[in-house]
Amino acid sequence: MKLSVIIVVFNAFDLTKKCIKSIYREKLKKLEVIIIDNASKEKGFEVIPQEFPLIKIIRNKENLGFSKAINQGLRFVSGEYILILNPDTEILPGTLSYLLEYMKKHKKIGLLSCRIFTPSYELLQSAYKEFPNLLSHLLEYNYILYKLLNFFSKEYHPIHYPLKDHFKKISPKHIMGVFILTRRSTIADVGFFDERFFLYREETDFCKRLISKNWKIQYLPNAEGVIHYGGESSKVKITQSSPYYLQSTYVFFKKYHSQIYVILAWFLGATSSSTSLIFIYIMSLLKKKKNFLLINSWSQIVTWHFTDGLKIVTKR
Repeated sequence: MKLSVIIVVFNAFDLTKKCIKSIYREKLKKLEVIIIDNASKEKGFEVIPQEFPLIKIIRNKENLGFSKAINQGLRFVSGEYILILNPDTEILPGTLSYLLEYMKKHKKIGLLSCRIFTPSYELLQSAYKEFPNLLSHLLEYNYILYKLLNFFSKEYHPIHYPLKDHFKKISPKHIMGVFILTRRSTIADVGFFDERFFLYREETDFCKRLISKNWKIQYLPNAEGVIHYGGESSKVKITQSSPYYLQSTYVFFKKYHSQIYVILAWFLGATSSSTSLIFIYIMSLLKKKKNFLLINSWSQIVTWHFTDGLKIVTKR
């Protein structure tokens, strides 16, 4: 039973080293680790092959995006099982051994995930009961509506499983992409990652295709889990303001829905983000304390919708 681990790296080398150490800590007998460096700009990558001489390394001259880099790694894997892992993670002791044994016994499972923690060991909502839709899109870009719903019910979310459900075994539609344990046979059946997704939503798309091929997705709370140090690679404070996140969301909608659906999603995103920006700015004036990070992030969202977003939506 051989495991191949693929890690796409973009800077954050100290976290990458911690991640690799946590893999080798399991002392699996058959293991290969493949690192794809997506044209990191910071110095320090050379210490990785020095500390871990057995790993395989692919260094790209330009940032190819997450999906394309993962596909590079998938072409080299030799393991029966494949773990696609974020570099800003640390696998807790015993996790891999437990999950691999579970997957060996359950042949219909095509993707397995586990508990994801913050660095302070707070459990994250990492399993989703539905795919992204108009309601979840509205909540992401309507700050006022989100705050109102959060005031009445902090647990409610149209596509997330509640946190309490993350303490039991569930079969989600898709999972957070920081830790994806799959099979080589699943990849052969479902196909590689869709390279139209430069960053974000690639795991959502993969899960949707996986389910369409009658593979099962399983989230297990029994294994120790993974610590996600999140955001260290991208330095993005508000995820939904990232141009990559915005682009991938609309690419996902275009792939699985009609043109009318996509236009309606754009309308909701554009009007909601514009209204949200006005609201945030007015509130900052009333409080006499401007939150420049929040204002800047929502300004980026509004601008994107009326520039690149409009081009994506109208392109046939």
